[in-house]
Amino acid sequence: MKKHFLRVFVFVLIISLTAGFLPVVASAADNELVLTKIGHMDTNTVSISNASTRAVTLTVPYLYSESTVDLRTGLIYDMASTISDVITDFNSGSVAQVDGSSGVNMTVTYYRNGNATPYTTTYTIKIVRTAKADPTFSGTIAKSVTGVMPNSTTDDISFTAADFTSATLFNPHDGGTMTGISISGSNTSCGNLNYGGDLYAGQFIALADLSRLSFDALDGGTVTYSVTAYTGEDRTPATGTVLLKITVNETAVPSIIGSLSKSVGVGSSLTFSAGDFSSLCNLNSGTLTKIEITPTNSAYGTWYKSSGAFTSATQVDAGAIGTLSFKGTAAGQATFTWKASNEAGWSAAGGGIITVGTVSAPTITAQVVKTVSAGNTLSFSLSDFRSCYNLNNGTLSNIVVTPTNTGYGTWYKGASTFTGATSFNASDIGTLSFKGTAAGQATFKWTVSNEKGTSAAGSGSILVDATTNLVSYTTAQNTPKALSDTDFNAVCLSTTGFALSYLDINSPSSSYGRLYYGYASASSPGTAVTSTARYYVNSSPYISSLTFVPASGFTGTVTIPYTGTALSNQQYSGSLRITIGTAGDISYSIAKNTPKTFSPADFNAVCTTVTGDALSSISINSPSTSYGRLYSGYSSASNPGTAVTSTKQFYVSSSPYISSLTFVPASNYTGTVSIPYTGVNVNGTSYGGTLKITVGSAGDVTYTVAKNTPKAFAAADFNTVCTSATGYALSYLDINAPSSSYGRLYTGYSSASSPGTAVTSTTRFYLSSSPAISSLTFVPASNYTGTVSIPYTGVNINGISYSGTLRITVGSTAAVTYTIVKNMPKQLTAADFNTASVNTTGYALSSISIAAPSSSYGKLYYNYASAANPGTAITAATTFYANSSPYLSSLTFVPANNYTGTVTISYTGVNSNNVTFTGSLVITVTSSVTDISYTTDENSAVKFSASDFNTVCKNATGLNLDHVTFTLPASAYGTLYYSYSTTTHAGTAVSASTLYYASTTPSVDSITFVPAANYAGTVTITYTGTASGGGTYTGKVNVKVNQKAGSRYFTDVGTSYDWAAGAIDYMYEAGVTTGTGGSQYGPGTSIARGDFVLMLYRALGFSGSTSSNFSDVPKGSYYYDAIAAAKALGIAQGSGDRFYPTTALTRQDAMALIYRTLQLTGVNLSTGTSSDISGFTDKGQISSYALTAVQTLVKAGIITGSDSNKINPAGNLSRAEMAVILYRVMTKY
Repeated sequence: MKKHFLRVFVFVLIISLTAGFLPVVASAADNELVLTKIGHMDTNTVSISNASTRAVTLTVPYLYSESTVDLRTGLIYDMASTISDVITDFNSGSVAQVDGSSGVNMTVTYYRNGNATPYTTTYTIKIVRTAKADPTFSGTIAKSVTGVMPNSTTDDISFTAADFTSATLFNPHDGGTMTGISISGSNTSCGNLNYGGDLYAGQFIALADLSRLSFDALDGGTVTYSVTAYTGEDRTPATGTVLLKITVNETAVPSIIGSLSKSVGVGSSLTFSAGDFSSLCNLNSGTLTKIEITPTNSAYGTWYKSSGAFTSATQVDAGAIGTLSFKGTAAGQATFTWKASNEAGWSAAGGGIITVGTVSAPTITAQVVKTVSAGNTLSFSLSDFRSCYNLNNGTLSNIVVTPTNTGYGTWYKGASTFTGATSFNASDIGTLSFKGTAAGQATFKWTVSNEKGTSAAGSGSILVDATTNLVSYTTAQNTPKALSDTDFNAVCLSTTGFALSYLDINSPSSSYGRLYYGYASASSPGTAVTSTARYYVNSSPYISSLTFVPASGFTGTVTIPYTGTALSNQQYSGSLRITIGTAGDISYSIAKNTPKTFSPADFNAVCTTVTGDALSSISINSPSTSYGRLYSGYSSASNPGTAVTSTKQFYVSSSPYISSLTFVPASNYTGTVSIPYTGVNVNGTSYGGTLKITVGSAGDVTYTVAKNTPKAFAAADFNTVCTSATGYALSYLDINAPSSSYGRLYTGYSSASSPGTAVTSTTRFYLSSSPAISSLTFVPASNYTGTVSIPYTGVNINGISYSGTLRITVGSTAAVTYTIVKNMPKQLTAADFNTASVNTTGYALSSISIAAPSSSYGKLYYNYASAANPGTAITAATTFYANSSPYLSSLTFVPANNYTGTVTISYTGVNSNNVTFTGSLVITVTSSVTDISYTTDENSAVKFSASDFNTVCKNATGLNLDHVTFTLPASAYGTLYYSYSTTTHAGTAVSASTLYYASTTPSVDSITFVPAANYAGTVTITYTGTASGGGTYTGKVNVKVNQKAGSRYFTDVGTSYDWAAGAIDYMYEAGVTTGTGGSQYGPGTSIARGDFVLMLYRALGFSGSTSSNFSDVPKGSYYYDAIAAAKALGIAQGSGDRFYPTTALTRQDAMALIYRTLQLTGVNLSTGTSSDISGFTDKGQISSYALTAVQTLVKAGIITGSDSNKINPAGNLSRAEMAVILYRVMTKY
């Protein structure tokens, strides 16, 4: 429905006088709903659902200052969907008395859809004043105090009148001024309220005296009081109470939560800051006041406080920590303990290590790469550069930044801009910032220098993307992504209102990847885009022929600026953003039976990387309870908070908070659990990610190696485990070799011919002295595969011991598993084998060598298409590649006829580092029925149900469904849509590469199948399901589309119109047409030119200016706006200044109107030629102005002609033909 304001009945009078007669006005039918809503700008609005309602009562506020309401000025109403236009009139006056005994009569003249006969009805409108609303008082006042309790302060919290009179608490409504309050409640163990120096006794306190109210804290805890507000001199209580919540945070002594690790070069000095220590301890509601350093090993350097050296416990005030330093004197690891104090006292001791090494020149390890949106400012920190250089035991002197391209933004040091080389040290690097001003890539150079003056030079880039006009894609690592002109066209339409003509674009830095034109494969990549070039929607070179190929191994987000030009020649800037690989993943590692609380900073960092903007919220659900559960507000096993049992949204800055989430692993569970989530940034852009939590034993160190491959130990791995298990750094460990049937430990191993010394009994190895942990190597026994567990005992720097296990997995753990239904082929996926390669060897997959199993189980085929076209059978061991031909993903396993069971096929893999490993392809063939059936009528949509798919998954695998992917049906049968509502709100087409989930978004429940126009029969849609435990299976969705006889809505559309009945019903359900009245449609009646433009307007939703129109289109007519918009857009062209809206429309004119509309709404049509209409015997009768339109619509399958091979261009278009043609357009585009 459409909202209207007052229209005057002038044009009816003018027409009447001009024609020389008065219009005939019919009375309204009693059962007809004319207006559905009536209101006024000074009143409420009343909804009308009963057609017989003709008396309407509107209300004005109690404090409305006038005694009357003029309904003519500010009238608001909505008309029913069956009404095309209305005109209101107040013959007896439009002024209504507030609370008057009688109302105002409003006469409504209206037209029914498709009917030029005017009708009238009359509404009686009364105005009444609402009852007086009393003042209300509700909400919460929160106050807090922090300190060591009890303290000597008597007024820990003071109050003012503003604390209680806030508009969020007190609402006077229709009168009443707040004059004071009273408070009830107590918790004397926590503290007391005082008033004027005495204990408060619950008396009335005037607002002016609230400064005499205070709270005296005594002990930690929370006390909640009830507050009552009073109004007027008579102290009338307001409705409701406010809670006054006071929290007393009692300061406890600090607790150390981590070990302090630093490095410095020989001869160099290391300085400290308060943050070095406060970041590693929980101050427990206090502030850092002092630290204490106790050196435990002085052989590698000297400690200083200011200029004085010390070798024993020394205290330093928090404000003087900058005077604390350590000077390295010899290579090695200096150890120390430290404590921290706050207002409550000292913490227990924590550990620390300073690694002293020989200083060499800095080295650059990576580029500095950042992204910012145009108009936003990017701030830098030292960590942005620290992750890209290695000081090689030196200390940072300065970083010099030199912009090399300033066309896309402005550089700042503090508030000052700079364009040349500018120096920053560690303390002021946080003042470096860059403000993006235009979409593009800003570049810069930077150098890092150490204390000896040696430096290294690096480079950096900042991708500035547009804040709007964004096209986003996601692809896997090393996987090309084809561009779609449809995506760019949608942005153009949204920005300019017109379809896209072309865009100008260039490749990003080759470190991210490259755009190619005509890409087919890695061996046939087409032409690289190396400079800005122009690509078109409808002509060569085509946008749809562009493909982005990520750089080998790159994961992250790349932003590519572009300039779009619409058909109207309007230009705009936009960005193409492509997320590659695991950019949305977050990983945690925890010990067995240990809860893990989420950090919003981790999710925010991912969101910023993926979308370029900060995080607002995430939607997440618990995994299967066999892995564990998510809780909100978890405190302990006896107080776990609230379990997350369905997908719920959690926020960064409001409740429920992300920081309130805790994952509690299932009892004794170890392994890795993956939890999908959806993030939404502050601008509403969403992305998908996975939270991966690895649960292991607290003292476990795990390694994976290929068969017959030695594995050297990393001391840092054992030190990390020790710190996690005990809170202190590792000193040494005691370890022995396993049974020689598994392999052997050696110290000083170099090669098989120079293995060093075998470890044959329990031996002690040290973190920072000889014999060193880093000298150990495990050499697996010849051809051994499996997992060997080697127990060890670790001892930290404070002499505290713990038990741990070294687990080394050797060889063929690279199992790829599938579950399928009998007689159903299964196509192999390179990504699954790549995951196995990474898990086993740590590197991506290059190739596998695999042979077929016994034919009694089934066969492997290359390029399998169907049973009739199976491709090439694999009969001997053959090599297939992850990223080149012959492709691994082109292999299909076809089980033997009616075979059920499990078949295991061995393979040998080669990773990208040329290391070989062995693995197994395990395929379980079940007899479970995985087909799902739906039934619908011709031209009627049917919605899928996640519960149906979940039931099938349980039958096939025994587990709940995680997600499915679909093989899309041919468009001749129909289309799968996501978030389909109606034909005009069809959502988006389902993608074959998208995962649709059972219990999160994108959801299976939001998928709808829409049959092709007039199709009847059974459509089979193949899908692949993945269970929550990882197993996969294939199945079919069978949609039976029943043919309908005649219309469900119109009695004159019978079996003789079966060819059009489905389309007519579809158009009626979509609100495009409503018939001619009385359950009649008039299928054989010719459609008028004006009516057809109105149908187009409703069906395809174009819009344009309505300020001018053809001279023969009456203003106020039901098709006035549609024809005016079509004229403004060039769709309706008419003859001279006339359109002849009531004249019957010819078929060729209809085709011309449709063709122009599709062009202007962004539909990409392939232009037809004379060959497309060569089969029609009357093609010579087509007018020249309509020829291209007819040829193109015939080529598109929208126009089919008659059984006698005629197009009948000059014949009139019937209403039935109109419905069929528009139905094909609406369902095709």
